[in-house]
Amino acid sequence: MDPLQPAQQFVMSEPDPPAVESSANTTASNTSSATPSVDVPAPFSSLPTPTVALATNSATAIGLGVPREEIPANPFAGGLDIPSFVQCKQLGANICRNAKDTKEAEGCFKRMEQPVCKQFVAFATITGMSPKDDIDFVKHYKQLDLIHLVRFGANYPGIYYSIGSNGDLVDLVFGPQTGGLDIRKNIRYPEIATRFPNVMLFSIVDKLPKVQPLPGSDGLQLILRFQLLNGCHACERAGFADVLYNFSAVGALQSTAIQSMEPAS
Repeated sequence: MDPLQPAQQFVMSEPDPPAVESSANTTASNTSSATPSVDVPAPFSSLPTPTVALATNSATAIGLGVPREEIPANPFAGGLDIPSFVQCKQLGANICRNAKDTKEAEGCFKRMEQPVCKQFVAFATITGMSPKDDIDFVKHYKQLDLIHLVRFGANYPGIYYSIGSNGDLVDLVFGPQTGGLDIRKNIRYPEIATRFPNVMLFSIVDKLPKVQPLPGSDGLQLILRFQLLNGCHACERAGFADVLYNFSAVGALQSTAIQSMEPAS
């Protein structure tokens, strides 16, 4: 199987995912007219030195602060059962819709004791999911499954999580591998900071990631587009940054890097 070929996907709402090219020097994108596109630089050796991802234990989500004892065994080992996951998400939204807060919702989700729902219950528990939160996109690749979670009432487009075939669950937007990136090392930073002195990496732009093979391996690269803001979530947009995520053949996050930055027009 082509390592980039989606074997299974479930999209709960539009837009449809882009087609994925098999070449290592091409990318798939789903860019709206309001979101400028950035070409992927080549060769890959020209990319900045990546941030090495932290080692993980299979039952512990990266950067989510969940006590290990809450997840006694890794329910994600072997990958995600997407049809059951989606069905249980819809079931949880129905039976837990009257939960007053996140703690009450967590208790409600945990009462969904059917074995078929163990993956969804673990995901909802680890991420602190509310019944009003929405999972609007789930997609399978050979190396990992990608989930997009939209927080109810949030002032940002959503969060992408990856679940590797090895069972690792990673927050790709607010996890430490992204939060530890230093935008000041990018060649475009001085230009952007001249106009926006408090520029910072904030959240993803509401679009699908670009996907391509990890050169020289059976791994996968994801590229997520982030917005740069001038100091706070309500501040003016300073530009955009493309963040590169390198995954191993079993979906373990190996490194992250700022691939490119551009100022706001």
